[in-house]
Amino acid sequence: MYKVLSEQREGEVKNLRDELDATQKEYAVLVEQVKIFEVSDDELCMAINGQNPQVQQKLDRIDQLRTEIDNIKAMVKEWKGKLDRLASKKETTQEQLTSADVQLRAAKEKVEARSQKIEDLQSQLGSAVVAA
Repeated sequence: MYKVLSEQREGEVKNLRDELDATQKEYAVLVEQVKIFEVSDDELCMAINGQNPQVQQKLDRIDQLRTEIDNIKAMVKEWKGKLDRLASKKETTQEQLTSADVQLRAAKEKVEARSQKIEDLQSQLGSAVVAA
């Protein structure tokens, strides 16, 4: 279950990265197109790109995507930590199960040996009772 969620999150991160890359490329193109020049008092002044609403929207979208990526990275890190803990618990449980299995087999062998010894003693007792 955690693996599926982790894969989904990684897919979402990849999609967001692709969207961020596309937005950054579009932003770079817009920055080149938005250079607005004003001529006043024989000075050439470039207006701030942030004054253009399209550019500001793109900048806001980039910030939003970066925030989403940071959040998803944090979630992925948390899920990976949980997966690591579960894997560790699984290994520990597997070792405990193997140990219990070995102990069970040893106990079973002891019971079988004692059972055989009891049968032998009963047989000897039966022979002694018949002979007496």
